[in-house]
Amino acid sequence: ATPATAPRAVPPQNAPQTTPQAPGPGTPIWGIGRDPHNAIVIDDPLVSRSHAQLRPAGNGFDVWDLRSGNGTYINSRRISRGHLGEGDRLTVGRTNLVLRAGQLTLAAPPRNILAAHGLCFTLPNGKQLLHDVSFGLLTGSLVAVIGPSGAGKSTLLKALTGSQPATSGAVVYEDEDLYRNYAELKGRIGVVPQDDLVHTRLTVRQALDYAARLRLPKDYTAAQRDHEIDRVMADLGLAEHAATTISRLSGGQRKRVSVALELLTQPSLLLLDEPTSGLDPNLDRSVMRLLRSQADAGRVVIVITHSISNLAACDKVLLLAPGGRVAYFGAPDQLLEHFQMADYADVFEAVTAEPQLWAQRAGNPPDAMPAGQPPARPGGSGARRRRTRVSSATRQWSTLASRQMRLIASDRNYLLSSLFMPIVIALMALAIPGSGGFGPHDPKHPGEASTLLTIIVIGASFMGVSASIRELIAERPIFLRERAVGLSQQMYLLSKVTMLVLISAVQSALLIGVVLIGKDPPGNGVILGPGWLELGVCVFGTAFSSAVAGLLISSVVSTNEQVMPAMVVFVMAQLVLCGGIIEVAGRTAMEILAAPAPGRWGYAQSASTIDLTHIRPPSPGAHEDWLWRHEATQWLISGSALAAICLVSWVATAVVLRRQRASA
Repeated sequence: ATPATAPRAVPPQNAPQTTPQAPGPGTPIWGIGRDPHNAIVIDDPLVSRSHAQLRPAGNGFDVWDLRSGNGTYINSRRISRGHLGEGDRLTVGRTNLVLRAGQLTLAAPPRNILAAHGLCFTLPNGKQLLHDVSFGLLTGSLVAVIGPSGAGKSTLLKALTGSQPATSGAVVYEDEDLYRNYAELKGRIGVVPQDDLVHTRLTVRQALDYAARLRLPKDYTAAQRDHEIDRVMADLGLAEHAATTISRLSGGQRKRVSVALELLTQPSLLLLDEPTSGLDPNLDRSVMRLLRSQADAGRVVIVITHSISNLAACDKVLLLAPGGRVAYFGAPDQLLEHFQMADYADVFEAVTAEPQLWAQRAGNPPDAMPAGQPPARPGGSGARRRRTRVSSATRQWSTLASRQMRLIASDRNYLLSSLFMPIVIALMALAIPGSGGFGPHDPKHPGEASTLLTIIVIGASFMGVSASIRELIAERPIFLRERAVGLSQQMYLLSKVTMLVLISAVQSALLIGVVLIGKDPPGNGVILGPGWLELGVCVFGTAFSSAVAGLLISSVVSTNEQVMPAMVVFVMAQLVLCGGIIEVAGRTAMEILAAPAPGRWGYAQSASTIDLTHIRPPSPGAHEDWLWRHEATQWLISGSALAAICLVSWVATAVVLRRQRASA
């Protein structure tokens, strides 16, 4: 980012002001932003079109943030209004401006882009994963982090990205403490985990377009987003694959897409966790060449790898021994000479056997020590973090909902199964003998109406939970990475719920519509008039509340393998607790167990609609379920219970999502 020369402020005779003041008539106002009409133009994806304003005040400027996406900072403190005095630093995006003698000038670039000072990470049980890791990296460096399994490579990555700060020590990024200024600096860091965090059913351009909508400032036009997308695709050799579905790309090409997502915001620091894992030697070399080109473009690139065949492309190699100790930091062609060994396997065996010995021999070579002094306060001090929302909440919701709809439409098997599922359930209901349907009972088949309700309500519960139970666990790594770069957790969850409303409505309409083709509809409803309409609302409420409960299950389970058993248990619980097969009313323990079950309240509400108590009077000795009465009070109580299940499940899911932590 290269700002134009700032206008010179002529200081008046009075003393400098320390608080921003409203501008008087004729006071000059200078804008900062991407728009060419600003006095200071900064072409940077982290900068809004109209980012901030400067107004002369005393011997400096009053600074007003214009609700920018990534914020305006004075001396690393985010401000909405503030005063810029002599020697103060103004940060807009990646650009640092310093006020000297009334003139804003570009701050001198830091010697080291990234420096680690004595990083240590100790678990609560006392086990040490990192031990006194220190190094400094200049612009244009490509560094490979290698070492045996369990040496703390992933822990170091988390410490360097700020996702899991070191328990002691500091990370200095562009002369600022990363942990203390995480909200300001995180947008400048790109992270590519080992797994490709992309929706494979999208094309390359579609995936980049949705990422651009979420990560670039909200004032980016469609043409500007397309320009950034074309830029990264050209840089990474993806232009010819723009219309290709990601699932059809090779492993190396999918890795390029993952890198492209991070390069949309032009980060100056790029960290990758085993990007060549599982790739053949040719693709391994291709990925390392890609990283070399990114470092040559002026970035610092750190790659964790188990592959040692292409280390010659790197500027430095950091070898970690078990316990997170630095056993070597230097040029790759001198590593074997340092250990006086002929093979990397021998090196790994040696550092695994005697980690402390090799850490002592590594010492502190000149190029391992970062320039400058670490910050006065250690990075692990636990400073409060603040998430910055780049895009507006409404835009995030619409983007996520649009992406979810496209993913559903692109998965033909899922789409067809979602449409045929209610039809199959309805056909099973039509197989119930009897001619009364939901009307007056057939003397030959007195249980027809209750059996119909049981199949419909349990079917609705199954449709709802099956539509949502895989949603969050399947996207968890993608969600955590997007949240780290500004995605609103509330908007993410709301977009999922919005899609579930549409899916539940369509499936409920199909289910009731097909059932009523072969069965008589109920009479008048309790509140809504036509009984068939009110029954459809009951089925929708059951399906939707089950779907939201499915989201909660999806947020709690830790693997995809746990999804199917959880879904079976959920559906069987609805079958037992709904009250259509096993009597629930009058049995205290059963009523307590059934309280959080959507099937219990969906069945009761549906029974109230069709007046099941009148159609099929309780058998002698059975306890009458008062919720089945054909009265508005009972119908509203059951509906309110379904709404409460939705609300509680929604809030609980949000709490679980908030506590989840990214792997990098």
